[in-house]
Amino acid sequence: MRKRGWLCSLLIVLPFVLRGAPAYGAEVDLAQPLPVDPNVTMAELPNGLQCWVRPHKTPPNRVGIWLHVKSGSINEEDDQRGLAHFLEHLAFDGSANFPPGTLVKYFESIGLTFGHHQNAFTGFDQTTYLLTLPDAEEDTVRKGLTCMADFAFRLGLLPDEIEKERKVILEEARARKGVAQRLSDKLLPVLLPGSRAAERRPIGTEEVVQKLSQGDFASYYHRWYRPDNCALLIVGDMDPAAVQNMVAEAFADWQPVPDPPPNADPGVKPYAETRAAVITDPELTAGEVDVAAVRPLEKMQTVGDLRRELLDDLGLWIVNRRLNEMVQKGTAPFRRARLSKQQMWNVCMYVDAEAVGEPEQWEAMLESLVTELKRARDHGFLAEEFADAKKALLATAEQDARTELTQDASAFLRYMNDCVSEGRRPMSDTRRLELLKALVETVGAEEAADAFRKDFDPQARLLLATMPEKEGVAVPAEAELLSVAAGAEGGEAAPPEARKRPRSLLEKEPIPGTVAEQEEDEDLGVLSVTLSNGVRAHLRSMDFKKGEVFARITLAGGTVRETAGSRGLTAVAALAFQQPATRALSSTDIRDLMTGKNVSVGGAAGADALTISIKGSPEDVEDGFRLAHVLLTEARIEPSALKVWRQQTLQAIESRKTSVEAQMTERADVLLSGDDRRFRFLTRREVESLSVEGGQQWLSRILRSAPIEVAVVGDIERDRALTLVLKYLGSLRRRQTPHLVFPELRKLDQTPGPRSAALEVETITPRACVLVGWRGADWADVKDRRLLQTAAMVLTSRLREELREKRGLTYSSYCDARPAKAYPGTGLLAAYFEADPERAAQVANLARGIVQRFAQEGPTPEEMATVHKQFANIIETSQKEPSYWVDVLSDLDYHGTRLSDVKEALLRYTSYTGEEVLEALARYVKEERRVEVMAMPAHKSEPAPKPAGGELQATGAAPSSALP
Repeated sequence: MRKRGWLCSLLIVLPFVLRGAPAYGAEVDLAQPLPVDPNVTMAELPNGLQCWVRPHKTPPNRVGIWLHVKSGSINEEDDQRGLAHFLEHLAFDGSANFPPGTLVKYFESIGLTFGHHQNAFTGFDQTTYLLTLPDAEEDTVRKGLTCMADFAFRLGLLPDEIEKERKVILEEARARKGVAQRLSDKLLPVLLPGSRAAERRPIGTEEVVQKLSQGDFASYYHRWYRPDNCALLIVGDMDPAAVQNMVAEAFADWQPVPDPPPNADPGVKPYAETRAAVITDPELTAGEVDVAAVRPLEKMQTVGDLRRELLDDLGLWIVNRRLNEMVQKGTAPFRRARLSKQQMWNVCMYVDAEAVGEPEQWEAMLESLVTELKRARDHGFLAEEFADAKKALLATAEQDARTELTQDASAFLRYMNDCVSEGRRPMSDTRRLELLKALVETVGAEEAADAFRKDFDPQARLLLATMPEKEGVAVPAEAELLSVAAGAEGGEAAPPEARKRPRSLLEKEPIPGTVAEQEEDEDLGVLSVTLSNGVRAHLRSMDFKKGEVFARITLAGGTVRETAGSRGLTAVAALAFQQPATRALSSTDIRDLMTGKNVSVGGAAGADALTISIKGSPEDVEDGFRLAHVLLTEARIEPSALKVWRQQTLQAIESRKTSVEAQMTERADVLLSGDDRRFRFLTRREVESLSVEGGQQWLSRILRSAPIEVAVVGDIERDRALTLVLKYLGSLRRRQTPHLVFPELRKLDQTPGPRSAALEVETITPRACVLVGWRGADWADVKDRRLLQTAAMVLTSRLREELREKRGLTYSSYCDARPAKAYPGTGLLAAYFEADPERAAQVANLARGIVQRFAQEGPTPEEMATVHKQFANIIETSQKEPSYWVDVLSDLDYHGTRLSDVKEALLRYTSYTGEEVLEALARYVKEERRVEVMAMPAHKSEPAPKPAGGELQATGAAPSSALP
C-alpha cells in the first residue's frame, strides 16, 4: 500500500457571487449547490437506505451493483482490529439465501469470475461489495439484489465458516507482507500522530484475528450494518424505476436501528508545528523525501467549492510541470516529484510534496523540493504558465464530458462510491465542464498563487525521509531534515523565467503515400491496407467509446535481436518514445506544443517489437499522428531520459534481490528458454555500460528499416483514419511488409524436462512464491491455446476451492495459460500461489496433483457449462472495446493472427467439449514438459506478524484473458 493510497480527491469551499457565467446565464451564485447529475435517480427507502441508480449502456445488457457500508477499520475497538475485513470475507461464506459454498459457484454458473466480477474491499472508513452481472434480465438483477441484501442483513456468520476463513485471512496477511507493508506500519503513526486511524489498519493484527468469535462478528455486524449507514449504487442497462421497485422489495425486511451510534472519529488533527521523521527498511532501494501537512477539511458542496478546487488545481499543475521539466532537462536531483492535495475520510485535507530518487541524494532532493515550493509562494506563476494550466485543465474536462456517455459503468460506480464516502452528490462531467468554462474566466494567477501559499504554508508541516536501511547508506537524523529545510527556506529562490517556445512539430507537412493493396472483412468491419512503402494498416470504426480514438504502431524487431553485447539497447531506444524528443525539439518543447491537446503519445519495448501508442479525441488525434511521424523520422534519446531509466533499473535490480516473486519469474523464464540470455534480467554492469549513443544507433536502425504495422480503432471514420495513415506513415521510407522476422533468432535451445528450481532469497519477508507448470501452446496453435485457457479457467476454481476454501493454505491461487508469441516453445500452463515457506512444498504437491488429476479426468459437464458462460461474458464485453481491437490488429500480420479466428472466438470458446479439453491436456501435461519453481526466504524463521495497511480486496486474481 502506498502511504496515501486510501486518500480521495476533494474540492474546496469559497462562497461568493460570480457574474457573467455564460453556461448559466448572466449571473451565477457561487453559494448555490452544485448541480446533481440528472441521470442519477437518488432515493431513500423508508428504512433509511440510500439508493442511487444510473441507467447506462456501456457495456450493453450489463448491470453493476455496489453496496457501500459506511464502516471500516476505524470503527473497530482495540479487541476488534481486523474484524471489519474479516466480516467482509465471511459475507461470501454463507447467508440466508446462499448456504456456505454456494454463492461463488452460483455466480460463476451464470458467467461471473470470482475476484473480477464479484469482489469486495475494506478500507478505513468503508466496506464495499461489488457485483457485475452478466445480463440485465429481471431474474438476474433480482438475484444480484438478493445477494447484496444478504450481505447487508442476512449473513450466517457460522462458526465452521469463521474457522475456515480465519486461515485465509492469516494467509492474506502473509501475502501482503513486504516492503510496502512494513513502511505502511511505520508511516501511519508518523503521518497521523495520535489518531485512531494510525492504529486501525484494515487487516488488523494476527493476535486479534486469531481469537475473534461469532459473538464479536454479530455485535459489529448489527451495530454498523444498518440501513441509515449504507448506500446501494446501481449502474447499468435497465429502467431506473423498475430497479428501484426491485430494491424496495429486496431490502424491505431490513429494519432501522433506533438511536444509531455515530461512526467513530478517526482523530486526525491538523499539524500544529513543523517536525521531522525518518522511516527505514532494509529491503527498500529508493529514497524519498516528503513535505506534508494535514489541513482542515474543505467540503465540496457549492459552485464556490468548485472554483476553489480550480484554483488549487491550477497551482498544482504549474508546479508539477516545473518539477517534471527539471527531470526532463536533467537538472533535478530526483527522478520524479509531484505535489498533491487530497481529502482524507471526509475529516481533513492531506497536502504533500514528494520527491523520489537515489537515497544518497536525500539532502539535494529535500532542498530542491522546499526551494520549488518557496519559489511558487514568493513569486507566483508566469502568465504563460497560468494560460497553459487553464488550457490543459479545460481540455481534460472537455474530454471527460465528450466521453461521458460511453465510459465504462465501473467508472460511474467508483465515482458514486467516492461521493458517498465524501458526503457529496454526483455531478455529471457535462455540467462540470459548463461550470468550469464559466469559472475559469474569473480566476487569476495571483489568486491561484494565494491558494497555493495557503496549502503549502511552511509553518506547520512534516519533513519526512524514507530510506533504505543498509550498509553504505547514510540515514539522516531528524535534526538534519529540519536544518536542510530551514536552510532552503532562508535562501533565495529566483523567480521563474519565461522562455522561447517552438511553433510547430513539423517544418513542413509530409507527402502522403498511396494504397497498394486493400481488403475488407465486412463481418468485422476491418479494412486492411498495404501502403506503397510496405506499411501495413488495419482500420476499424466503432463508437462504443464515444470521443476516443486508439492507435498503435508496431515496429518489428528489438529485444529479439539483442546479443550478449547489446542487452538492454531496445529498452534504451524506447526512451525516445516515452520522453519524446527529436533532433530539433526537446521533450519540453514537445510538451509545450502538445499542452491543451486531448491526445497522448507513448511507447514501449517488447520481446520482439517497439510500439508507439496514440490515444485521443477525434479532433486532436491528428496531432498524435503528427508527433508519431516526427518520432519515426528523427526521434532522439535525451540524456536525462537515460539517467532516470538507469536509476530506476538499478534500483529494480537491487529490489529483485529480495523479491521471491521476481526471482521466481526470472527462473521460470530461464527454464522455459533453455537459459537464453535474453530472458534474464539485466545486470548492474550491463545497465551501467549502456549509453545514449548506443541506444540511438540501435533506434536508428529500427526506424530506418523495421517492418511497420498499425491499427487505428475507435470513434473515427475509416476514410479519415486512412488519410492520417497515408500522410504520417505512408510518407516514411520503404520497408518490408510485416511478417515474423528473424525466425532463426527465435529458436531456443530447449531440452526435455522436467525442469525445476528451488531458490533461497535473502529476504526478511516470510512468504514463499511457487509456480507449478507445464510448457504450453504456441500462438500459432489456435485451438490448443484456447483449450488450455479453458482448462486454466476451470483449474482456477478448483485451486481456489481446494487450497483456499477447504484448507486455508493460501490466500490467492490461480491458473493461467500463456501462449508463446515471440519465442516458440515458451508457452506456459501454470498454477501460481504464495504460501507459508514451511508449507510451500506441501501446497506445491497439492497443486500439482490437482492439475494432474484434472488432466486424467477432464472437466465435468457442469464445469464446462460454467466456463462457456464465463468466456461468453468476457468475450462479448471485451470485443466491444476499442482497446481489444487495437491489441488484436496492431500486430495481426506480424504474429500471424487470422481475422477468421477472431471472428469465431465466441463460438469456439463456448462450444469446446470436455473431451477436447482432456485431449489437449494429454498433449501438454506431461513430465517432459513440466516446469516448477519454488522461491522462498533463505531464513525461514518467521518474525512476529505485523498488521497490514490499505484498502483490502477480498478475492484473488482476475481470469485469463480471452485471446483472439
